[in-house]
Amino acid sequence: MATSIRLSPDLERRLDSLAAQTGRTKAFYLRETIERGLDDVGDHYRNGPRATRPAEGTRDDLTDRRRAFLERAARLRQETAGRRQTPAEELVREDRARRSGIT
Repeated sequence: MATSIRLSPDLERRLDSLAAQTGRTKAFYLRETIERGLDDVGDHYRNGPRATRPAEGTRDDLTDRRRAFLERAARLRQETAGRRQTPAEELVREDRARRSGIT
């Protein structure tokens, strides 16, 4: 299976240098690195606490932010349950109901 990845210029220089010094291909070293490290990385992300936050804009980051948003929204709903709505909140609710066809 062919796979493409982007390497930082520094990492690419290091990989080129290693391949040139040893006479092995860059693909060999990439395969070796993945084979040796995949179990450790998988265990870390599956079982252990995440040592670092996901990079901003990645799927994990967006999932975490969505989860946090939904948790805040649920807390707000609980905090405001039974409280009389302000006129602005009532207008928003009526507008949403009108748009969805509920009267």
